[in-house]
Amino acid sequence: MPGRLIFGIDSRLRLGTEARNFGTRALLITETVFRSSRLLEEIRSVLTVAGVEAISCAEIGPDSTSRAGEECMKLAKSARVQMIIGLGGLRVLSTAKAVAALGANIADIDSLNDERSSEASVYPYIEIPTTCRNPFMLRDDFFLVDARNRHSTVFRRSEAFPKLVVIDSRLAEGLSDRSRSAILLDTMLHSLEGYFSRSSNFVSNTIFLRSLGLLVGSIDAAAGRDSPGPDTGMHQAGLLSAFGLTMGSLGIGSATAITAGGLFQVPKSGIAALMLPIILEYGRRACPDKLVRLAPIVDEDTRRMGTAEAADTVIASLRRRIDRFQLPLRLSDYGLESGDLPVLAAAAAAMGLADQMPQPLDQEEILDLLNEVL
Repeated sequence: MPGRLIFGIDSRLRLGTEARNFGTRALLITETVFRSSRLLEEIRSVLTVAGVEAISCAEIGPDSTSRAGEECMKLAKSARVQMIIGLGGLRVLSTAKAVAALGANIADIDSLNDERSSEASVYPYIEIPTTCRNPFMLRDDFFLVDARNRHSTVFRRSEAFPKLVVIDSRLAEGLSDRSRSAILLDTMLHSLEGYFSRSSNFVSNTIFLRSLGLLVGSIDAAAGRDSPGPDTGMHQAGLLSAFGLTMGSLGIGSATAITAGGLFQVPKSGIAALMLPIILEYGRRACPDKLVRLAPIVDEDTRRMGTAEAADTVIASLRRRIDRFQLPLRLSDYGLESGDLPVLAAAAAAMGLADQMPQPLDQEEILDLLNEVL
């Protein structure tokens, strides 16, 4: 596992002393929603106390593209920073990782396909996720939304591994119940696709099963929880999912959610939540034996059932849990129309994230899946 990882409640308070190992000037890239927040002030204060001057760039929003990364890079160069810190959700963290790993011309997506185009100077990258999930956390890749056409592209750079990841479940306390539920199901989608993928192995499957078990526990606990409080189990599941994805692979559900966020400015976690049942049904066809192994996790006794019946039982149990959250179940609930689906299917296929699915899907098959949730 690359770099160093600190996990636990209030672990953000250790950020300053850890960051000091990389220098005294940092560019802190975060979301517009945190621009005047207590959280941003606290993070800056923790760094300052340790002797690290932090320059904030709180310009990443739900509609941000590769242009935002270009502006962050210009600021990093003019301020002569020595490290990049990403604070926020998936889009912020990918942008910050890109700034740390690539050098100039982040807005020129075409040139980034040639790894030789990146500059020799690379910034150490520190990641502070404010939710439980980032499937790229422990990998050497990230995604950017092309400013020209809003298509999302995944890039891989050996320099992109984070030097430090700080996971503090208290950072998610401000999430609404709706956002928290969608993010939980988004994390479940990551683990399920990684578990299904052809590139998974015994080790990663064991990790994904543990992640899925923790997520099911979080869903069950949410039904009787009086106060939101920090959900350490949910963050453990997110970390295990990210670890498993260093061996397994995301699939078409995650690709659809990421590309829909870029193309139509809809919440990535919301789209992932409605794609989760679709991926479960796909698993029934492509790898039912793997679904059966989930039976103990969802408290179902399938020992006397055949594979097909046992897989159906597992899916039904998981769908009952998903339905508890009463999240939107159709793409049309997010404003998408039938004419948008061919564009979305083509963009999702082009990401390449679905290449390791047990039964590959072409663009027409992806379109058929999307029509099921229109």
